[in-house]
Amino acid sequence: MKPRPSVPALAALCALAAPSAAQITYTRVIAPGDAAPGSPTGTFYGPQNPHCLAPGRVALFAFLTNTPNSPLDNRGVWQGTGAGVSLLALADQALPTTGGRKFYPATQTYPVQNRAGASAFLGTLEFRTGTDEGAVFYSAGGPAQVAVQQGDAAPGIPGGTFGVITTYTDLSFGEADRLAFVAPINNVPAGTNRALYTGNASTRAFTMVARTGDTAPLPGAPSFASITTPSINGPGDVAFFSNLLGGSQAAALFLKPVAGALQSVLALGDPAPGFPAGWTISLLYGQNSGPALLNDNRVFAINAAVQGPSGASAKALWRGAAGALTLVARSNDPAPGHPNPAARFDLFNPLVNRSGAVFFYATLTNAPAQNSGFWIAPPGQAPRLLALLPQQAPDMAPGVQFNSISNGGISFNNRGEGLFNASLNYAVSSTPANGIFAGRPGRLRKVVASGDLLEIAPGVTRTVVSVYCWTGAGPDMGRPTSINDRGEVAFSCSFVGGGSGTYIALLPNPCPGDVTGDDTVDFLDLNLVLSQYGMTGPGLAGDINGDGVVDFLDLNALLSAFGAAC
Repeated sequence: MKPRPSVPALAALCALAAPSAAQITYTRVIAPGDAAPGSPTGTFYGPQNPHCLAPGRVALFAFLTNTPNSPLDNRGVWQGTGAGVSLLALADQALPTTGGRKFYPATQTYPVQNRAGASAFLGTLEFRTGTDEGAVFYSAGGPAQVAVQQGDAAPGIPGGTFGVITTYTDLSFGEADRLAFVAPINNVPAGTNRALYTGNASTRAFTMVARTGDTAPLPGAPSFASITTPSINGPGDVAFFSNLLGGSQAAALFLKPVAGALQSVLALGDPAPGFPAGWTISLLYGQNSGPALLNDNRVFAINAAVQGPSGASAKALWRGAAGALTLVARSNDPAPGHPNPAARFDLFNPLVNRSGAVFFYATLTNAPAQNSGFWIAPPGQAPRLLALLPQQAPDMAPGVQFNSISNGGISFNNRGEGLFNASLNYAVSSTPANGIFAGRPGRLRKVVASGDLLEIAPGVTRTVVSVYCWTGAGPDMGRPTSINDRGEVAFSCSFVGGGSGTYIALLPNPCPGDVTGDDTVDFLDLNLVLSQYGMTGPGLAGDINGDGVVDFLDLNALLSAFGAAC
């Protein structure tokens, strides 16, 4: 551990130069026609949405062309940086840890990456007993190995074995190679044949969290009827929704702390926090499909419908830990920042980051001209407008507008930057345009959009037709996201003339030194950096310059902006 500078010494640094206003920079990871590592003749043709949680590194599924045995060998999973791409698993190719059995992608082979750059994804292994066997694969950067395999004994269920996990939504992957997954269970009675497990992907040691048919920790002893889309945070806490049978509560959101008993966070019929007495939860948005929205501090964003004693109803958005939820916004509240004072919130779609800031998309009433938008609510502050739909798009020609969300929804990082993918009101090569935008209120930036030129080789550019990225997750959920805590946005794009590429865009820090994400550089930020001084590793909030260590350079950046309101 390095010695910490004294506070007077730190204060003396405040006169140093202010942070630079850097522009967005782009790093090419894959360009059309690049040779695909691991394939003797294959070249990249269709890289899919890349996941980018690790600094400077993406994980993605991609299609190939010119392979020797197409269509058996024309797809796989890779990870890449600006320095090159490496193979994790290639279709029709044996993996070294499987006794020569070949890997084949599943219908939804989408890798989930953690901050150390390890990945987990679905696939199948060449048949051993007559049919291919489903599996969850894990890679720390080299050839993938099996983490969970169809036919493995299901821990805690005598005689039960794992069936085939068919959808990536049943999988989440977090720090220290922690895996959470929902699997069908074979050789057990109906109604008890689905279970949630968590454990270590590299050691293949798992424990059961919940199983359909088991009793849920709620009054009246209802049983789990379903278990949906798990999320796992950095410490290893697992959260999920479940519909219930029996008792008085038909659905609930649950949390299993890494050390502690399974508990209900919020259930149907519970009192609605922040509402008058008699108002109760009538619907949890996500109860049928998830995922649970939580951060590393067990703080949730929860979106629900509520019912009043006289039949009145509303929708509401909360943040907080179990038993300590506070209202962020509710339907019929005024929409802050909207030019029409009559505009009111209606439906919410939120995410939460580690500081407890909530980023949400909301539809509106009484605002026909601009009837939806995006807001960010830092802890203890009212929501602040990021953008409306439709609205002039930043960094684009006058008259270019956002029209609607496309190719997904929203993402959020621990630097307080919200991201969304929006359709735009023009076309390129007869294809409707879209773009990726990210930032904080008042500092929204275009990341990339249809019609932009990107370099595919030194001095050679191509025109973008459409762009694609992962949305729908916060930074601490163990789920795919295309914006990381360094402000890097990973995306794939198609080009005029054919072919696709993958890039990493680095956004300038919207408020260097503001490590708490509250748009002010103050003693809270200083205390956080000092508490992490000398630490190394990915995802540290105090690592302002993103070099993997909290040191004098980070203190310099903070103190040069100390006292600034962003």
